[in-house]
Amino acid sequence: MERRSPLRRLTFAALTLGMALLVIEGFCRLAERTSDVLLGPFEIEEVPEVLGFEPHHEIGHLDLVTHANEGGYNGPFHPEARAADTFRVAVLGDSFTFGWGVQASEAWPALLEARLDAELATSGVDAEVLNFGVPGYNTWLQLLHWRRVVSAYRPDAVLLGYYSNDAVIDRRVPNVYRLCPLPPPQGPARVARAQELSAAARVAHDLYWVAKTGSPLAPWAGPAVLREEHHGFACSMEWAVELASEVEAAGLPFSVVQLPHMEDLDDPSDPEGLAQKRLAAALGRRGIATQDLHPTLAGLEPDVVSNADQHPNAAGHRAIAEGLWPITGQWLLAQGLSLAARAKRAQGEPRTPRDAASPAP
Repeated sequence: MERRSPLRRLTFAALTLGMALLVIEGFCRLAERTSDVLLGPFEIEEVPEVLGFEPHHEIGHLDLVTHANEGGYNGPFHPEARAADTFRVAVLGDSFTFGWGVQASEAWPALLEARLDAELATSGVDAEVLNFGVPGYNTWLQLLHWRRVVSAYRPDAVLLGYYSNDAVIDRRVPNVYRLCPLPPPQGPARVARAQELSAAARVAHDLYWVAKTGSPLAPWAGPAVLREEHHGFACSMEWAVELASEVEAAGLPFSVVQLPHMEDLDDPSDPEGLAQKRLAAALGRRGIATQDLHPTLAGLEPDVVSNADQHPNAAGHRAIAEGLWPITGQWLLAQGLSLAARAKRAQGEPRTPRDAASPAP
């Protein structure tokens, strides 16, 4: 019997191993499509040219099914062109801004609009607060959303609703390590790249965390990610600076609304308060105006203000809107009144005492 040479044996072993790996990869790709346990590939592998929702897109969130408006965002539709006597605010954000589990009219941007509109009623100016929040978006996608969609609406002011998972590195957004301008830690970046390319790598990751914690998501929390040394947070701050710079280069005021988690608001030892202070300090060092809502919301009973997905429920959104009013709301109101005063002067009417925009909060 003829013995195979070492080279032939090695070639046969390599082919066998390659075929086995291909079978495993194919099985994992099939498992990702059929299993509710596995996360699957990065959710946005190719970022579409137009960000946000498709017009009239059906959106299921908790027990609600709602639809995006004609412009592909949440709430009443306003065309890009607008009347001169309108004070328009654009709000970027994720599911905490969109209003996960509540009607569009119950989300905090809609409540802010109602308050501003009431306060501006005698000035001759109508308020519009356009809710461009999209569940799952991180700061990079919000920056692109501004460039490709929101800027065309020519707002008078821009808010960014910032929730801590905007800085999380996971497969619900594009590969942050590949996109971020900052040099990444090499080990985690290679793991993320492997997950980007291989279903087997993704399944191995997910099954490890399912066995360890019962969830395919690696553990994360606001206190863990809202730190300068966290790569995702550092990248998020880079993109926030780009967004603020582009908005302000267009001659518009910009501010961040810090949206803390809703789970442990009644726990004085909850580390979220310190995490939000770190976020405020990081934004302040970069010259970005912000409002930390945690001091206002701290002490509230979580069961009253959060829903089954630990997002704000209708009462939670009311609490956020109330917390915003003394600082961000007054800042916006002053700008709306200034706009009204300028319109009156253009018509030859006397200048009003409040004809001045206030600085950022």
